[in-house]
Amino acid sequence: MSIIFILLLIAHFLADFYLQSNESVVTKEDEKIFTRNFFKTETFKHIMIYLLLSSLIFVFYKSENVFAYLFVIAGLLLHGLIDIIKTRIIKKNNEKTFLEEQKKNILKPLLFIVDQALHIGILYYLSIYIDDNFAALNWHNLDFTYLIYLLALILIGKTANVTFRVLFKNYEPINKKEDKGHENAGGWIGILERIIVLMLITTGHIAAIGFIVAAKSIVRFKKFEDSQFGEYFIIGTLFSVIYAFLVYFALFS
Repeated sequence: MSIIFILLLIAHFLADFYLQSNESVVTKEDEKIFTRNFFKTETFKHIMIYLLLSSLIFVFYKSENVFAYLFVIAGLLLHGLIDIIKTRIIKKNNEKTFLEEQKKNILKPLLFIVDQALHIGILYYLSIYIDDNFAALNWHNLDFTYLIYLLALILIGKTANVTFRVLFKNYEPINKKEDKGHENAGGWIGILERIIVLMLITTGHIAAIGFIVAAKSIVRFKKFEDSQFGEYFIIGTLFSVIYAFLVYFALFS
């Protein structure tokens, strides 16, 4: 994995998951894009934030060819086009219900996976293009190891929380919405759990992961009387462990 690709991924995940609130995501799905007020929409704001963050790559790389800059910027703007297409599909489904009920439940998770895969694929290609057409600057200011750990923290933080909510929303307990006071705590517990699991994996203490899962289960033992909560809890715990392993294999192996 090249340092260029890592920098682009850091910018991508920060813009997509940390600098974009849940409210703005919902607003984007209902916005009218092709209007005079496009520059005031949440979609436009997100595209600009994404472009500005990703363009910081030019602090470390330069080219004598103006077309090279334009090509990279055009590639980065594809992020906005993909997002617009995704939100239009969701909006069309909400308005016209063109999918059967059972298929509607997999629409958002499927679009989320395809959306992220396309974004990452484009960034991978751009990283190769930048490596071939740009000259590196200020290499002494970049530490590959620190960037890898930064990307790992970004991935196991809010990125993982949002991913879990999107992929497993249909399994969320019915009474969970009544328990709003614990919503943020649950998210932080998940983040801390993944940090600990990742630390145990990197230090070779994989067996200790079982104790973390057991301790977490004991704390929530009484709530297991609710079968929906129990199932959701197990899914969430397994997701955190598997996610941490995937991050480790993707970045550190």
